[in-house]
Amino acid sequence: MTTTVHIDDTVRDYETWKPAFDGLEQYMAEAGARNCRVARFTHNPNRVIVELDFDTAAEAEAFRDGLHQLIDLPRTQMLLVSHEVSILELVDDRRLTARASS
Repeated sequence: MTTTVHIDDTVRDYETWKPAFDGLEQYMAEAGARNCRVARFTHNPNRVIVELDFDTAAEAEAFRDGLHQLIDLPRTQMLLVSHEVSILELVDDRRLTARASS
């Protein structure tokens, strides 16, 4: 099953944050992330959800621990208002299809 690192950030300015985040792509891949999703809240475009999928919980936990070190850097602190990280275990994943009505 997939293990996901779920990051809920409120950033000072999305347009400044996004290039800095994109610069971490190689770091994320080398840590074992195989997929990354970034979403913004429509009512607050500076609130960002990042989800990174890993094959194992151990990889996800190691990434989370390394992420704490990055967050503590003064340059990163300048980009963030708030930051929360959770690890999620995927327990159900299905494609939904509408049924034809009679």
